Amino acid sequence: MTPENPNISRRRLLGGGLALGGFVALGGLSACGGDDDDDDGSAGTTPGTTGGSGTTAPASGGGGSISMFGWDIADTTAGLGLGFEACRVAWQEQTGNELSFDGVPFGDFVATGTTRARAGELSDVVELLPNLNHAGIFPALAPTAKADYGALADEVTGWESALLDATVDGEYAGIPGGAQGTLFYYNKALFEQAGLDPEAAPTTWEEFEAACDALLAAGITPLGMSGVDGNLLWWAWNAFTPQFFTTADEVNKVRTGEIPLDDERFMQSLAPIASTYAKGYWNEDYASKQFADMEAAFGAGEVAIVPGLITSAINWRVFDDSLGKDAYGVFTAPLVEGGIERKQFFNPVLLYGLSTSTDEVELSRDWISFVVSKEGQEIMLRESGQFPNRSDVSVAEVADSPGAAAISAIVEEVGGVPAAQVNFNSAAAGAATQGITDAAVNDDLAGFLENLALLQSEG
Repeated sequence: MTPENPNISRRRLLGGGLALGGFVALGGLSACGGDDDDDDGSAGTTPGTTGGSGTTAPASGGGGSISMFGWDIADTTAGLGLGFEACRVAWQEQTGNELSFDGVPFGDFVATGTTRARAGELSDVVELLPNLNHAGIFPALAPTAKADYGALADEVTGWESALLDATVDGEYAGIPGGAQGTLFYYNKALFEQAGLDPEAAPTTWEEFEAACDALLAAGITPLGMSGVDGNLLWWAWNAFTPQFFTTADEVNKVRTGEIPLDDERFMQSLAPIASTYAKGYWNEDYASKQFADMEAAFGAGEVAIVPGLITSAINWRVFDDSLGKDAYGVFTAPLVEGGIERKQFFNPVLLYGLSTSTDEVELSRDWISFVVSKEGQEIMLRESGQFPNRSDVSVAEVADSPGAAAISAIVEEVGGVPAAQVNFNSAAAGAATQGITDAAVNDDLAGFLENLALLQSEG
């Protein structure tokens, strides 16, 4: 099986991506992982795992050795690899155990992992994207239960995105760690140049269009889009669907087939942002641009608004460096007609599973527990800009970024939920990213959604 969204995930989405994958509630929000049916409260914390304090106790004895298989760890000098390396150093110093990284290119992950699993050579710990992104490697994983991690299981959110089977509660591919999502970034100076209040982002679709019209009248390109990969329009659409599918339970019905992809809510969420092409809001050279090009264009002040991510690429950490920490603002998708309420797409960025062949179960869980603990997620945020899926990590203090703090405040204010698109199967997700831009440009959203519905039903 191919990744659910290869274009997004290659630079860690979707986030991560979506990794989409993508993305889970921060402080002040209720966890949306459902009831702890598999945790009767009698299970204690395993040796070296996290209790209720958010810190990790050293594994007893020391001197053990495990390995971890993934793609972010293929390069520990950049991206999430930086954070993983810092976590590894800290964990080894605290426990006296050793961890080796077995990294492969993202595109080779499923095939390589499957081959090694069949040969009994898969590493102890496996890095995964949430939802169906890496379903192809599920057979090589030992099912995870919340009870495996004791109190730590209740400290992290996003368990619904880790289910092995959407119809079976309590069995997971791994424990969720970190958070991802999509939203909009805007250039405050360009807003001010167009006569707009740089501190007042649009909250309704009418306000969004009015802002774009004002920018256009001032000779400023309102909205950055990428036609080569389709990622920016795809991410924008992901930002709008939480207004229509406002709970994790609703989103899960897309995976089970109870909600087909030709449900009218998909059209209602896509039509407004797709209409921005006909209104002339896009950069004229969109057809030749990839999302990385528009990341650079926004950072250079060439476009006023761009859809972006919370963790990894085209995000607050990038724009802190390119524009300056106080030069941009963020906003969640403005409320459109038919939307129930504004919500923020927020989902786990990664899962951490155990291979069926490991003979170091407790030591492997000890390492995983450190990565998703308060200490571990603070390291990941500080070193790599990965948002936490814990309520006890202060994003504002650790990230030292007004942009990151603003995102955290948005999630607290409107609520974080997964986007319905995280449960598209691989065929539908691939067709969506490849075809969404053409569908908007050619005004064929109905045909686009009909094709996605067919692909989803056949999967």
